[in-house]
Amino acid sequence: MAKQELGLGIDLGTTISLASVVDSTGRPQVVRNRAGKHLIPSAIYFETNVMVGDAALDLGLLDPEGLAEAFKRDIGKAHFSRDIRGNQVPPEVLTAFLLRHLMSIVNDRHGEVGSAVITVPAYFDERKRTATQQAAKLAGLDIIEIINEPTSAAIALGHELMLRSNQLIARPKQLLVYDLGGGTFDVTLLEFSNLTFRAVGTDGDIYLGGRDFDERIISIIAERFRNRHGVDPRMNLVEMQRLWKRAREIKHALTDRVEVPIEFEYEGMSTSFNLSRSEFEEAIEPLVDRSIATTRDVVEAAGKNFDEIDEILLVGGSSRIPMVIRKVEQLTGKKAKLTTNPDELIAHGAALYAATKKVGILDSSAKFDFVNVNAHSLGVRGTDAATKQKINKILIPRNTPLPASRVYSFVTSTDGQKNARVPLLEGESENPDYCNPLGECMVRIDPPVPKGSVVKVICNYASNGTISVTAKLPQTNASAYVEIRRDTYSTIDSLDIWTARLTSQGEQSATKILESAYLAPISDVKVNKNDKAQVLSRMDSIYRYIGQLTIDSPPPVNAVQTHRLVGLLRDETESFKQIIQQLELRHQQTEQFRERLLLSGQIAQLKMAWENSKKLLEHSFVALGRECLADGLIPSPASGFAEEVRELLPLID
Repeated sequence: MAKQELGLGIDLGTTISLASVVDSTGRPQVVRNRAGKHLIPSAIYFETNVMVGDAALDLGLLDPEGLAEAFKRDIGKAHFSRDIRGNQVPPEVLTAFLLRHLMSIVNDRHGEVGSAVITVPAYFDERKRTATQQAAKLAGLDIIEIINEPTSAAIALGHELMLRSNQLIARPKQLLVYDLGGGTFDVTLLEFSNLTFRAVGTDGDIYLGGRDFDERIISIIAERFRNRHGVDPRMNLVEMQRLWKRAREIKHALTDRVEVPIEFEYEGMSTSFNLSRSEFEEAIEPLVDRSIATTRDVVEAAGKNFDEIDEILLVGGSSRIPMVIRKVEQLTGKKAKLTTNPDELIAHGAALYAATKKVGILDSSAKFDFVNVNAHSLGVRGTDAATKQKINKILIPRNTPLPASRVYSFVTSTDGQKNARVPLLEGESENPDYCNPLGECMVRIDPPVPKGSVVKVICNYASNGTISVTAKLPQTNASAYVEIRRDTYSTIDSLDIWTARLTSQGEQSATKILESAYLAPISDVKVNKNDKAQVLSRMDSIYRYIGQLTIDSPPPVNAVQTHRLVGLLRDETESFKQIIQQLELRHQQTEQFRERLLLSGQIAQLKMAWENSKKLLEHSFVALGRECLADGLIPSPASGFAEEVRELLPLID
C-alpha cells in the first residue's frame, strides 16, 4: 500500500502499548490488528523467531528465559534488568522490536506511515527520552516529536471539548491530569485556552504503576502458600510468570467485584482462599498514597489550590481502581473524570498532535499548540567558593516554560589555565554525583589568562528537547559551543543482529550477520572536537580498520606480540562460529520443543562466548592498528584515515 498522510500517535506503555491515527475527518481512531485487538501487551519472546504481544506472554509462561516485559522501566540504562538467552540486551532494542511490531499493524491497516509522535512519562529525564528516540531509529521510524503522556491526554480531552462546543474556550481552563499506568505515574497541571495547552507543573514516579499492584497480589498468594506448605513459589521462574498473569486477572476482577476466589497449585500442593477488595486496597494503599502526595506537591508548587482547578482527568488503566478514584476525589474535593477508555486517551492525543504537524490533515480551526515545561532542572557543575566542594549550579529550574535561556558566569581557578570545562547536569540535587551528566562544553584558553578570569556560559533549552551551551572567555574572545540533541546516539547493533543473537535462527544466518559488523569507518564524519569521548571513539574505529587491513601482512617489530594475539583470537572466534553453525542446523532439524529449548540455551551461551571473543578481537585490532600507525605501516586504503588520526591526536592531550 502507498504511504498515507495520517497523524500517527504511539503510546509506549510499560504493560500495554497501542497506536492511534487521525485522518482528514479529524477524529482519532485506534489501530487494530487482524484479530481486532488494539491493546498490545508490551512483551517480547525470543525463540526460533521474535514474537510480540499476547503470543509472547503465552510462550513466556512455558519458557520465561526467552521473555522480556516491563522493559520501559529500564529504558536509558545499559541493559534490561535480566539476561535474555544469555545476552545483556539494551532496553532500546526491546523497545524497537515492540515499535516495529506496532508499525507493522499500522502499515497493514493504513499503508506505510513513516513518522509518528511518541509519548513518554512527563518525568522521563533526557537520557530516557534520547533512548526512546534511538529505539524508534532502530525500528526504522521517524519521530515527529516526543511529548509527555499527561499533555497528550489533555490534548485528546481538549479536542473532545472543542468538538462538543464547536467554539473556542473563552476562559482558560485548569486541568489536572492524573496518569497512573501499568508501570509509571505522572501528574501534570495544564492550562487550556484558545487552542493552546500550557503545562504549569509536572512530577511523577517511573517506578509506580499497576505492575506494582500486581506484585502485592503475588506476595499475598505466595505468602499464603508458603505459610501452609513451607515452599515459596516465587523462587521458580516459570511459576512466577503464572503468578504475574493470575495477579493481573485478580486485579481487574476486583475493580468490579468486592471479592475474588483464588485457587493456586504448585508442585502437587495447593491453597485456596477469597481475596477481598478491602484486603487488596490495604496492600496497595502505601503505593496509592505516594501518587496522592506527588499530586498535592505539584499543585502547591504551582501556587494553586484545588478550588482553581476546573477538571480532574484520570488517565491510564490503573486509574480504574476504585481506591484510586476515591483517594483522588478526597484530595481534590472534586469529582474526578474517568474517561470511557482511559487506555486509549494518550495515543489519541499523540495522533492529534501528529496531525497538526502534517499538511492537509486538520484544517486551521482544529489545530492547536502547547507550551511544555522541563521535568528536571538543568545546571552546570561548578565549585562552591566558600567550601571548595563541587556543586550543581541550577540554571533552568524544573517546571520552567520552554523554550528557555539562562546566562551564568564563573571564574578560572588557576593562573595559565589551558582550558575551561563546563559539564552540563540534569537533576535537582546540589551534589553533582546525584545528577545525570548530559555532556560538556570545553573552551581552549590561548593565550593564557590570570586566575579569576570570567567565563560566560549561555544555556538554551529548546521546546523539542535540544539543549545547547555556549561558553565564552571575554578577555580573549575564545568560545565553544556544544549541542546535546536527542538524535545523537550511542552505537547499538541493528535489529537483524539482535535477532540473530536472541533467536536460534534469523532471517539470515546468525554468523553471517555478526560477521558483517566489521565495517570500514564512514568517511567525512563530523566529530564534535569538544567531546573527548566522541574523538576517542572515532580514533578507535580508524585504528581498528588499520589493524584489520594489516593482519595478513608482516607486522612492525613493536607489534609482533599484538599481531600474534590477534591471530589466536581470530582462530578462536572462527571455532565458535563453526560450533554455533552446527548447533543451529541441529536446532532446525529438531521437532521436540524441550530439545529445541535445550539447544537454544546452548547456542545462546556459545553466542555470548563468541561475542566476548569478538570484543577482545576488536580491542586487539585497535591496539594493532595503533602500533602499525605509530611505526608508519599504513595500508593504502587507510591513508586518508591516518591523516585524520594525526589531526585528532592533539585534542586528547
